[in-house]
Amino acid sequence: MYLAIILIYLAAVFAIGIYFSKNAQNSKSFLSAKGQISWYVNAGTLIATYVGSGAIMGGASLAFTSGYNAIWLYAGGWLAILAHVLLYKKIKKLSGSTVSELIGNRYGDTARLISALIIMVAETSIVGYNLKSIGVIINTITGMNVNVAAVIATIFIILITVVAGLVSVAYTDYVQSIIIIVSFIIAIPAIINAGGGLSNIISRLPTEYFNPLGSFGGISYILSSMLPTFCLVFMSQSFWQRFAAAGSKKDLLKTVITWLIGVVTISLLIITFATFGKAAAPDATADSIVIYLAKNILPTLVGILILVATTSILVTTADSYLLASTSVFMNDLYNRYINKNADEKKKLLVSRISVVVFGIISFVLVTFFPTILSMVYFAYTMEGGLIVAMIGILFWKRATPQGGVAAIATVFVVTILWEIFKPFGIATIFATLISGTAVLVIVSLLTPPPEQKYIACFEESGDDE
Repeated sequence: MYLAIILIYLAAVFAIGIYFSKNAQNSKSFLSAKGQISWYVNAGTLIATYVGSGAIMGGASLAFTSGYNAIWLYAGGWLAILAHVLLYKKIKKLSGSTVSELIGNRYGDTARLISALIIMVAETSIVGYNLKSIGVIINTITGMNVNVAAVIATIFIILITVVAGLVSVAYTDYVQSIIIIVSFIIAIPAIINAGGGLSNIISRLPTEYFNPLGSFGGISYILSSMLPTFCLVFMSQSFWQRFAAAGSKKDLLKTVITWLIGVVTISLLIITFATFGKAAAPDATADSIVIYLAKNILPTLVGILILVATTSILVTTADSYLLASTSVFMNDLYNRYINKNADEKKKLLVSRISVVVFGIISFVLVTFFPTILSMVYFAYTMEGGLIVAMIGILFWKRATPQGGVAAIATVFVVTILWEIFKPFGIATIFATLISGTAVLVIVSLLTPPPEQKYIACFEESGDDE
């Protein structure tokens, strides 16, 4: 029954995609929704994209094993969104086709190319762990092999993404952002009841589960949890793609404020649900705790609601990141180096083919990571490390193209090598940010100041509301 209802819901999502497919008549409308969605729909799609596998599966897994200490994984995202709120005018001015294009405008073509490769690797990794999470859900419900289930999920996600593009994703995300929040609001009282009441749940859990400030590992644990999320949320192509879709600066401000409220709310709900779930089902597997509780502990109707909401949010998060990877490929590689003179019909076809290719790559990447949480941290660190270059864009005019290229290349190499060898027991995010920042500063100071063409387009101008 659980699987049947999930399939019915996903079929409805697919039908919505077909309905909106008429809006995807060229590559620009396929990859961008500017002027086609309202600010509150844009906020909904930001919330839904944020609340993917990293939040629901990775974050819930961490909450199950460490309680409210998991708040630090989410808090980095909250701070990043708050930074977007505070910098909304500058962000609206800077937002455009891709983050890599923005970086290229400041640091040159080489920086643009390297950052494009980084973003595509990271965003396809994010798609990958959402696919793995959907596989875990289907496995828990039906007993189907996780990899087989992930193949089915990959095919479905590719199909729905190919059909409609960003406008359809935005509207389905908007609906699902509401459903996911409501479902966890309903589920928490149910899990409390299943655990024998709030006082009984609290008595079953270690006291450190309720003391985030006394978290395991102290400040090192807190920073290594917060920084990857902060950097990824601030830098993600998927989010900047939606900033560009805002019709004006005022619309963007309303969008990001609503996004912040929604994300804080759903994050606290997920943490509470998984933490209390430890008392209700202490022997459950951390990676699949949300699904286990929905199927085995919650009342049937509430469990179905959680399963439907979780599966659908993972699907729409995955297709959002697929579109982000495709957008970077088309804007920064195909249109610049492969076929500069392609007409719109050809671009739309290549965009859809790219979605298929990135979907397949995402599935392949799943096999390289032992857990969902490990894949989360890798993807967050890889793309989030580009924040080093963004700091130069936002705050340091002396940063040079040579410094930017060197810093971006350092981020790419250090992240991969650190994940492979894990030297000195130091978290990858520390190595990435420290080395990248040091290289940006040192190389910039050793090279001539940037030409005016690299900083002119980043000068402040009047408010374009």
